[in-house]
Amino acid sequence: MPPDKSIGYVLQKGFGPEGTVRALLEQHCRQDLRLLLPSVEPIIEGLIQVDVNKRWRDQQVSTAMQPITQMRWDSSPEATDTLEAAMVAAPLPPPPLNPPN
Repeated sequence: MPPDKSIGYVLQKGFGPEGTVRALLEQHCRQDLRLLLPSVEPIIEGLIQVDVNKRWRDQQVSTAMQPITQMRWDSSPEATDTLEAAMVAAPLPPPPLNPPN
């Protein structure tokens, strides 16, 4: 029996057109997480590329995630209502290469 290609066609139709990821994220993203959309949109778009030659590899995702993972977060009770209030603009400095003993 030949492989069922119908799923591939559905994925191509749903995610293939330019701007589909942006539209889905803007439509379904929680208001308090919208601040992250400019950072995560390219990552998500790269991960769900229908064309396997354009799909992101693990190193591309890791590189794109670095600025997000280096953000400092204010965990005070006053700042936990929304992500926007909790995010501190300046990222943490990178860890030292040789930590002190």
